Parts: sequence; C-alpha cells; structure tokens
Amino acid sequence: MIEFFKELRRRKVWLFGGIYLAMAWVLLEVAMALEATLALPDWVDKVVLVLLCLGFPVTLLLAWAQESRVSTAEPDGDKSPVFGASQGRNRASIVILPFTCLLDDRGVEILADSLTEDLTTLLGRVPELYVIARNTAYSYKGKNQDLRAVGNQLEVRYALEGSLRKHGENLRITSQLIETQTGTHLWAGKHDVPMGEFVATSDELTQTMAMEICSEITRAEATLANQSSKGNEDAQACLQKARASLLFRGWSKKSFSETINLLRRAIELDPDLAPAHAYLALLLAIGGQAYYAADRKAAHDEALEAAERALDLAPESSEVLGCIGCAYSDIGFHEKGIPIIEKAIEIDSTNAQAFAALGAAKIVTLDIENGVRDLEHAIRLSPTNVGIAIWKATLSIGQTVLGNHSAAYEMAQQACRDDPRYYPGYIAMALVHVKEGRMAEAQKAMGEAQRILPDLDRTKVRNYFGAWTEQTLREAGISIPEQQCG
Repeated sequence: MIEFFKELRRRKVWLFGGIYLAMAWVLLEVAMALEATLALPDWVDKVVLVLLCLGFPVTLLLAWAQESRVSTAEPDGDKSPVFGASQGRNRASIVILPFTCLLDDRGVEILADSLTEDLTTLLGRVPELYVIARNTAYSYKGKNQDLRAVGNQLEVRYALEGSLRKHGENLRITSQLIETQTGTHLWAGKHDVPMGEFVATSDELTQTMAMEICSEITRAEATLANQSSKGNEDAQACLQKARASLLFRGWSKKSFSETINLLRRAIELDPDLAPAHAYLALLLAIGGQAYYAADRKAAHDEALEAAERALDLAPESSEVLGCIGCAYSDIGFHEKGIPIIEKAIEIDSTNAQAFAALGAAKIVTLDIENGVRDLEHAIRLSPTNVGIAIWKATLSIGQTVLGNHSAAYEMAQQACRDDPRYYPGYIAMALVHVKEGRMAEAQKAMGEAQRILPDLDRTKVRNYFGAWTEQTLREAGISIPEQQCG
C-alpha cells in the first residue's frame, strides 16, 4: 500500500486530482450563479454536479496512465536535459534504465525500482553529469531494446542496465555500464546482499555503485577528451584533457606543467568556468607542496587567487568547494580550508575528493584517527580517482603514525603501483620499512624517490610530510641530502 501511494505521487496523480477539484468547484459555482441569474431549471446545477463527479475518476485514470516525455528537475534532485536535447551529445550524459527483477516476487520488484530511483537521484547530483529523469527512463521498463537505439533516442553517451536475482541466500545485483554509440561494455558490477538486509544496506550499496559508475565515466570522458582534435578545442574539452593528463600519465613535473597550462587555457576560453578555477587552485597547491612547481611561492599565490575566483563563481558547488578547501589546507590555511571541505561534504556526501581532503587535513593537524577514517572512506567511494596515489600515500603515513604498519605498508605499495612516478609514495614506503626495522629496503625506497625527483632533500620531505617523518628517517640513518636548490 505504501508503494502504491508512492507511485501515485510519482505519476503526479495527486496534483492532477487537486487541480480538477479546484476547477470543478469553480464550474459548479458558475453554474449555480447562472441558474439564479438566467432563471434556468433547478436540475441544471445537478446535471453539472453529476458530470463533474463522473469526470473525476476519468481524470485520475488519465493522470495514472500518462508518462511525461520530458525530463524535469524534480525535488529529490533529478537533474536532466529536455528529452532529445542535443546538449547530452556534448557532455557526459547517462540514462539509468529500470533494473529488471528476475524473480516472481513483488517485493524484490519494488527493491529493483527503488534502486533505479536512488541511483538516478544520486547521480543527478554530480555537477558534470547529465542524468535523464526517471519518468523518461521508466518508459523503457520491460522493453528489451538495443541500447544504441536508446542512446540515439535520448541522445546520451552512456546507459546503465541491471538486474536483481536470487543467489543462494543472497540477493545478487548485477549492472553494466554501456557506451551507447558503439555498444561497448565499460564496466560491470556485481554485489551480493543478504535477502533480509537489502533495505538496511541500500544507501551504502547505492553510494558505492554510483561512485564506481562515476569513476568509469570519468575515465571514458578523459579518454575521449585526450583523443579529441585541437581544432574542436573549447573550455570543457581543456578541462577534461587536464583531468586526463594526470589520470593516464601520472604525477611528474612535466605532466603537472602541461595540466596547469590546459587549465589556464580553459579559463582563458571561459573565464566563468568555476570547476577549472577550482581544479587549478587544487593542483597548484599540491604542486607547490610537492615541489612539482618551478616557483613554489608563485604557485601558492596563483592557487589562492584561483580559489577565491572559484568561490565567487560557485559558492554552493560541492565539487568546487572540495577542491578549494583542499587547496587552502594544503597551503597551510587549515582553519579556512577545513570548514569549506566540510560544507562540500554536507552538500554532497558522495564527494570522495572532499573526504580525502578532509582526511589529509586532519592528519596534518594531528587528528590522525579521524583523518585515516575519512581517507579510507574516500578510497572506497572513488577507487580510481585521479588523486588515488596521493590519498594512499597520505593514508600510509597516518597508519604508520598509529602503529598500523601492515595497513601502512599495503597503502604505500598501492600508491607506488597506482602511480610509479609519484615520488611521495616511495617516501611513505621508506617510512614503513624504517618502523619495521628494514633499513636496506627503506634506503632503496628512498633512492627510488630521489631518482624520480633528483633535487629531493630533507627540507622538501619536511615541508611535504611534516617534521615527524623527516626526523624519523634522519634518525634511522636514511641518506637524504641536507638541502638542494629548487
């Protein structure tokens, strides 16, 4: 019965019924007034009343049967272009097709519908992603259509389809992300949930699936941007290419410089593109701290300027706030940066970058346990993020401080594997080896960090990782030059 009333609300039956009653009352008043004024027979108003009463259920039935053919912004956060709008061709866009229930069980079918609705709502909050509204998506329910045809009809790049079925004592949820132009499978997910625990764990499951989908779309969009012609250059393309640069090439002085130039070009093409300003602020702050920038002070000054501009342009964007809050904190303005990051999370609880920024800020300000918890949550939310190596190296340091050497070693290993050119990962690895008494391995890891960044010295280690890390390595006898230029 509860689901029935939800369906009435979804199809706007209440709205149409209310409008009809209001208009019926007006018509009845007019009929009664005309009867008195024109001396009409007494039965006129009664006939009007009967006709209006007969029309009421007809109106409700028509309201139930109708399905809107346009995508509308709904109170729960659906954010969609007009049905058939060409803008879906020019930006990342997706339709969440109704999940199929492979069981003859009305309860599981309701769960499938709720999963479809929750994913649509959650992905609709992602700023750079167009999501076709659920009313339009539901018009495809029960229809086995070619997804390339669906992509053409809705003009979207991606489609998600999935199903729910029984697997032993569990409910198995499978899903596939399809690139609609070619029909290529980009990602497939499989999650098993105990039959009686789906409702209790649905929020966590939906959030996990949403971030997995976003990560794969980000990679696909970055690949597309990387392959696009310079002749078709625009601000959005430059922003996507900047993200692609670090995603596919890793962190180095060269990739950092090229990425910064792409972001500056995006801002030149569109001075009001807030994400470009925010991303520029974030990367300049990181680049200054990690000594990828040729002039550390100039990088920090430009980062602050870009952060202020982004904040002016989009003060309520979770994506923007997460980036600039992290930038402030990386530069050392933790009291200003942390509240901004917390606001980003308040606006969007799926913002993995903001959780990572908050975790790093907490570790730097010695709230280690909470910082570790936030970083672990960020990694779960977005395991293929551009900043994943940075997150894992920072998490490794936090785990080392807490004495969780096994977890710290695993994170340092993963940071080095995820981005072999990110030298701080090897410093985190060296620190774990020192705490475990493996001095030869520690020196080898530090040697790898120095190979990647030849001008690495104690000052750089201290500025990036803190005095405790530098002191621990120094007291263990790990060879690092005292100070070098750069």
